Amino acid sequence: MRNLWLLIGVAGAMLGCEKTVEPVRDDHPVLGLWRLTSNDGCLETYQFRTDNRVLIASGQEIAEVRSMLSATPDAQRFYRWEHTLVKHNGEKDCAGNIVKMGTSDTWFIQLSQAGDRLIFCQKPATDACFGPLQRVR
Repeated sequence: MRNLWLLIGVAGAMLGCEKTVEPVRDDHPVLGLWRLTSNDGCLETYQFRTDNRVLIASGQEIAEVRSMLSATPDAQRFYRWEHTLVKHNGEKDCAGNIVKMGTSDTWFIQLSQAGDRLIFCQKPATDACFGPLQRVR
């Protein structure tokens, strides 16, 4: 019984320590709707919102991720984007994949100088990226 109370206490402490995520500021350059149409005609859209949600449509997939986007880029002009899948319709994306609910990942976003295109990268370098996506609004 003593171990049960210890476990409950640790769980409660962990829940109380959950990091508060600040909303993305209204003038963040990544906010808005972005679109990519692949060579085979598959359409992907990403809508970055101030409430730390990103709405994604990719092929037949419709999804929502909870995200944390860095306020400023690093020295190589990459914004860090941590995100977790929280809603999903269970359909395949443009790559033919079905992403598992709760999947978390970190990508790096780099904007063009004009701010009208962006790329998503697996690391803060341009050798493992996809895009560019065009700003819709």
